[in-house]
Amino acid sequence: MTKKEIVWLLIRIAGAYLLWQGVGSSVGLVANLAFASSTPELLSKSAGAFLGPVVMTGLDLSLGLYLLINGRVVFNLLSDRPDSLDE
Repeated sequence: MTKKEIVWLLIRIAGAYLLWQGVGSSVGLVANLAFASSTPELLSKSAGAFLGPVVMTGLDLSLGLYLLINGRVVFNLLSDRPDSLDE
């Protein structure tokens, strides 16, 4: 394998991992939201507690999709490093 193939493989693995994390956290987020909506006073007290998981889920999903579909910026950052694999 060449250095470029290894870099693309690492980018795709990272993208798949982030996508997996995003899907898992979105399932947990929906389950927590369903539980909190069953009791109105719990939902009103925990309105700010959902902001962090929503942001992290969105970040994981968007970055994972970017790495799987394109990932050019990350590839350029990783492939510019000198390495002994090019020799």
